[in-house]
Amino acid sequence: MKKPSILVPYTGPDSSGKTTDIFIYLRPETNGVNTESAIMKVIYNYPEHEESIRMVYFANYPGAFIKSKHIIEHHYSHKLKFAEEGKNAFTPHMRNCFEKHYNINFDDAEI
Repeated sequence: MKKPSILVPYTGPDSSGKTTDIFIYLRPETNGVNTESAIMKVIYNYPEHEESIRMVYFANYPGAFIKSKHIIEHHYSHKLKFAEEGKNAFTPHMRNCFEKHYNINFDDAEI
């Protein structure tokens, strides 16, 4: 199995508290040079990017690696539960909120 290509190693968070880390995670179906290039163009076309934006980590995780490590399942675990269990995953409070928001009986809703 092909391992991730670490293009820019992560140096760790800034301990000064003056910065904000932004993580961009591409789903495997959008992972590729065209998407990554488009993101980089937007960043580097930002007028103040040299003073205010610094890339601290950049990697390409191959699809087989993502699949074998269950990265998607871990990342979307809270959504996966609802996708698998549907209505059974709703708590009583969630059911009440659903009924108020959609103005329909929860038991009659097709979820």
